[in-house]
Amino acid sequence: SRKFFSRKHGATTRNRLRKLVQHGFLRVFGVGVDGDLIRCYGLTEKAWPHIEHGWGVEIDKPHFRSESVVHDIGLAGVVQKFEGLSLFENFLSENVLQSSSALQMDPIFGAAVTLQSDGVLVAKDGAGGTVNYAIEYEVSKKAPDRYVRKLGGYYQASGIDGVLYVCGGQEIADAIARADRKARTGADSIVYFASENSVLKSENRIIFKGVDHGGIGLS
Repeated sequence: SRKFFSRKHGATTRNRLRKLVQHGFLRVFGVGVDGDLIRCYGLTEKAWPHIEHGWGVEIDKPHFRSESVVHDIGLAGVVQKFEGLSLFENFLSENVLQSSSALQMDPIFGAAVTLQSDGVLVAKDGAGGTVNYAIEYEVSKKAPDRYVRKLGGYYQASGIDGVLYVCGGQEIADAIARADRKARTGADSIVYFASENSVLKSENRIIFKGVDHGGIGLS
């Protein structure tokens, strides 16, 4: 509703969704979140031919399913904040990355496909070019070795200019920072952090802090 019908009455969104479900383009399912049942909508195979041309890249192996709907709903809120930035150019979600052989072979995005990034933010750099940030949305703490392996992959990759972690808590950020120091083996860090809360509350500018010092301001 906020993204597509922000200037219309809430009933417009509900009516459109109901019609899309009735005609088989969307499916409805429930997801439990903190004791509440959240009504969700998912894409169907019938809908795919009508939207695939809009991605700007060949989608030859559609991968439109979610391993964690709650995770993806949270990430969608973060992506909306990215889309509101003046430097925003594009965002490629994990599902889109995993759905295209062209992206898998691409010298810039191929690493994000291999490493199963949560997404890639393509941002304007102010000089007529773009910067590519891998996005990792971490709201549950993982084993240290998993962070080290993934970060090691980013340091070996080409085309990724930085890794932006949106974290659900400081404990998660601290664990990733320790893994980063282990994975980069003397290289300058390319990892930056912001809390989920700070991103969702941001207005026109999002601050990501560096592991040891410095940071990035996205506006």
